[in-house]
Amino acid sequence: MDVPRDFGEEKAAALFRGKPLLIWAVERLQEACAVVAVNAPAGSAADAAAMARTVDGHQPLFAVRPVSSREAVSLALAGGEHPPLWQALGNVGVTCVDFEQRAAFANLNTRADPQQADAQITSDRNRR
Repeated sequence: MDVPRDFGEEKAAALFRGKPLLIWAVERLQEACAVVAVNAPAGSAADAAAMARTVDGHQPLFAVRPVSSREAVSLALAGGEHPPLWQALGNVGVTCVDFEQRAAFANLNTRADPQQADAQITSDRNRR
């Protein structure tokens, strides 16, 4: 991976206030774009697993998993045990990306869940 000479490291992975610069850019774009995608060269620092996290915990269904993590996740499942996906991703060096909006990751499995999610969305909007 080529490293810009004036930066001294991969700029996308460099930390600013505890977060990689790439994450700052993605979060900013998410303010205006419904979908944000990142195309990172294989072997770069940005070619890594990332998973959403809220105050409710890990949100492994909202994750970026590089192809290179397939073997590690497959091995975690091969023995018949089914560890939580967030744990399997943790074993491949996942980076958690924190989100304040809990309702964006609501899991609607019961009849009460939509009402609770609606209340949470209202609460999240009122905090802005």
